[in-house]
Amino acid sequence: MARDQAAAAHKPRGVPEAQRNELKSRADAIRASYDELSAVYQDSKDGNAIPLN
Repeated sequence: MARDQAAAAHKPRGVPEAQRNELKSRADAIRASYDELSAVYQDSKDGNAIPLN
């Protein structure tokens, strides 16, 4: 019985669909911002004088 209780205590709880959709939208926006910032960085790093050995 204790094993069943321990398994139930560690069972992932579902996130309500509305909240899941909001979190996914926020994560997508963060990824898009990261992609934009990364592109700016990649385009600008070629012109710097920082030696990378």
